[in-house]
Amino acid sequence: MLQILLNLNRRIKRLPGWITLFGLAALWLIVQLYFLQTIGVKTVPDSVSRYIPYAQQVAETGWSGGSQENRYLIYIALLSLFVKTNGGLMAVVLVQIAISGIACILFYKTVKH
Repeated sequence: MLQILLNLNRRIKRLPGWITLFGLAALWLIVQLYFLQTIGVKTVPDSVSRYIPYAQQVAETGWSGGSQENRYLIYIALLSLFVKTNGGLMAVVLVQIAISGIACILFYKTVKH
């Protein structure tokens, strides 16, 4: 098994970088879409009790106040943006997937150099 992986590694190293990046990005996107389609959008208890109501408050008042949720200000701001525009949780998930994809590409480029 190790020999098979080493041979595969040698073959991948011979490919141009853009082909490897495109292949990894396509594989990553397929995995993300698979999980999104099979699992869907799930809300966890802390989002329902803390983040979503706080994002609704921020969307309505435009003020975050002195809550401890300010530690997650970027996430609250993202949620409140979609609450204000009636984007829904699916839009939030799609933006999170896009941000994750950008992070994966940047991580690949960092490791490659």
